[in-house]
Amino acid sequence: MAMKTKEITKNENMCIVGDTGYYSAKEIEKCYQADIDIVVPAPNKERQQHNKGYFGHSDFIYDEREDAYICPNQQKLTKSNSVITKENGTKTYLYRAGSKTCNSCILRDKCIPSHTAYKRVSRSEYSDTVFKHKKNMNTSHAKKLIKKRGSIVEHPFGTLKQTLGWSHFLVRGTEKVSGENALLMFTYNFRRLLNLIGITLFRKLMIAIKEGNIEKIKDEIAAYIAYFRLYLEKYSILMKFYLYGLTISRN
Repeated sequence: MAMKTKEITKNENMCIVGDTGYYSAKEIEKCYQADIDIVVPAPNKERQQHNKGYFGHSDFIYDEREDAYICPNQQKLTKSNSVITKENGTKTYLYRAGSKTCNSCILRDKCIPSHTAYKRVSRSEYSDTVFKHKKNMNTSHAKKLIKKRGSIVEHPFGTLKQTLGWSHFLVRGTEKVSGENALLMFTYNFRRLLNLIGITLFRKLMIAIKEGNIEKIKDEIAAYIAYFRLYLEKYSILMKFYLYGLTISRN
């Protein structure tokens, strides 16, 4: 989706922001290869382990030179011959410690259940990408973009549910649901456009589209939206002064 967007918009400085549901190390790697910045929070898969009192994956340090993991008790987990290939084609390599090492470890109770013979740690072929991505996600820039995305993207669903009265799909099946969703999005975008540019400009836009000359109306629409935004900013400032005055008078 990101690469198609870059192709259509011809934007060479593309930055894609999504929620955790879009997280995929394989797809993030593809975007990095295409020079597309990605801001997608990684799911916290270690929370459940930590809540149970066990060490998480991040507690095991990868030694790139030795191609091995070092456990919290400073013991080495060496790479095994086992390779797991997931449905999406991603390869995962397994690292393990010896059963004697684990059985005599003073931290065993925090590492593996009593019925497990030894500790295993997995490493995806995209682990370097995951590490780089997590580092980028901890920056203030990424956090600001995630917050901004929430304010821009989430409210349309609230509008669809509360204002338009849509709470669930009426049909079943991928094709039918896609069709119903397309109608919902069209309805929302239609109302949004009318609210942004007004009925007069909307009529001009329809005529321009019909005549195949939309370029002549673009500047007028952009100027109207810019003016409307400036008006809202001034209105917001006036409201703040008004509310501040009310607070002072009450005190």
